[in-house]
Amino acid sequence: MPLNNSACPIYRGNIILIDPMPGGGHLLELDNIVKSIYDKPIIYILNTHAHSDHTGGNEFFIKQGAKFVESISNSDDFVHIKVKSHSSNDNIYYHKISNTIFVGDVFDTSWHPTFYAGGTQGFNDAIDTIMKLGDEQALIVPGHGAPASKLSLLEFRKNTSEWIMRVRELHQKGWDEDRIMNDA
Repeated sequence: MPLNNSACPIYRGNIILIDPMPGGGHLLELDNIVKSIYDKPIIYILNTHAHSDHTGGNEFFIKQGAKFVESISNSDDFVHIKVKSHSSNDNIYYHKISNTIFVGDVFDTSWHPTFYAGGTQGFNDAIDTIMKLGDEQALIVPGHGAPASKLSLLEFRKNTSEWIMRVRELHQKGWDEDRIMNDA
């Protein structure tokens, strides 16, 4: 299983950990990296959604003294917004100080779109929400894959829309699943 992206922004002077990945060896490595950067412990754990590839490390860090929280209050340095796209309870976190948006699996630069719970409307609503955060230079951290720009996110939405239209077109022509899957 490919690792997800984890992050450690500062919230009200405390370190929070977003999406600690599963896997014992990786968790110890992540913990050591955080300790080498900060002179404080991780206080809170947040998840962008409840799938195990994003929550699998929660227990490890709870045992280290961190507290899992469902959400955080918006503040001068952090914004939390709920959307429904990849899952029925996606969380988007915007760290104002670094101009960084953590979007979980609403956006993935390493795979196809996965808007299982929200459908195309939820997907588009989530992207609209993301686009309103930060400025044009904001860094978007997807659930998996390399961080990206807002332009990359808009390109992802455009490509997804074109892909959906193509699949609908082929379905209306009577193509079966296998034939659609093989369409270049």
